[in-house]
Amino acid sequence: MSQRRYLFIVTGSLLSLAALLAGLYLGGAFRKPLTDLSSATLYPPDFRKLADFELSDQDDQTYTLNQLKGQWSLIFFGYSYCPDICPTTLYLMQQVNLLRKESDTPHPLQYIFVSVDPDRDTPERMKEYVQYFDPDFIGLSGEKDEIDKLVNSLGVYYHRQTPADDENYLVDHSAGLFLINPDGEPQALFSAPHTATNLAQDINLITEYYGN
Repeated sequence: MSQRRYLFIVTGSLLSLAALLAGLYLGGAFRKPLTDLSSATLYPPDFRKLADFELSDQDDQTYTLNQLKGQWSLIFFGYSYCPDICPTTLYLMQQVNLLRKESDTPHPLQYIFVSVDPDRDTPERMKEYVQYFDPDFIGLSGEKDEIDKLVNSLGVYYHRQTPADDENYLVDHSAGLFLINPDGEPQALFSAPHTATNLAQDINLITEYYGN
């Protein structure tokens, strides 16, 4: 084999290897792990996918898994008659929204409140409730079976406390916040207690690390 041909083969192999390594790096295989998070727990890559669902938003328009794709989403489950956790958390989400707007992040976020009280939380009720906190918020409600598809996918807990004939019943529910990536997959869980600053910082770190 001539020296020129040998050098050509070696050079081509090295270039191919460099291209492969660059691809792996850009794909995240060799990236430094994301360890500077304050309150987020990242889901493993093989975590179960979200089941498809069909709910209604606050304008009574159909909202499905497809609406979670193409952008980042922060989801909280609760109900509009909740006396404490829900208004506190929605106010917190409002503060996160303000902080992220101030930081001029390149990765916008949609904020979603999903009702686990379908008997009382109509689209009209949800619109009044979520827009009290922030006009950017999305409020979802619908049939219990459809709500449960999303609930079960994320491991959310909720339980109606009192008999069905008591219109002032309470609903126990999880207080976690769920970050969904633009592929419509669970990316991170934020367990209570929360602070707006830590949430905003963690969300910025995660969205910048994983990109669009």
